[in-house]
Amino acid sequence: METNLTFTEIRGLLSYGLNETIQIENVNLAGRGYIENGNGCYYQVEEESRVQTQSELRHHLGLESFESSKRFCR
Repeated sequence: METNLTFTEIRGLLSYGLNETIQIENVNLAGRGYIENGNGCYYQVEEESRVQTQSELRHHLGLESFESSKRFCR
């Protein structure tokens, strides 16, 4: 395994994890895996699952919903 984190950054993550109460919630993307032309394996996410997960993540990050943010896009 490789990382571009410095030792200080890793140590900071570790101390954060030890000193804070962290809540972890699993989020699953429904879909199906397939192999295309024998060149690789892909995971095709179902649209409804993608939209639901996007909404959940935006809520957790304190961002406005995707629908309300679309009105500002041109």
